[in-house]
Amino acid sequence: ELMDYPENDRLAKTAKTDTQSRELLLVGRRLDAIDRVLDSLDNQELEAAEIIFFKKYSQAKAEAEHGISKRVYYYVANKVFYLVAKEMRLI
Repeated sequence: ELMDYPENDRLAKTAKTDTQSRELLLVGRRLDAIDRVLDSLDNQELEAAEIIFFKKYSQAKAEAEHGISKRVYYYVANKVFYLVAKEMRLI
């Protein structure tokens, strides 16, 4: 869900309100959970999360192109995974 967030968010916002299906409502809930997590991150964590999940950079590429250390890369990835799972009540 995190990796497809930008596209799913765009699709959900362009869907007509009168044609909302159960699936669209569930996608909306997942997107809202991800939004809340992203809003809770500080600027550096948010930048790293966007590089990890939306640009889909590997750890090596993130470090080479953006100077994101291995420690920060995995810290942010794990933090976002945990917070999203918690928001979605999976844990």
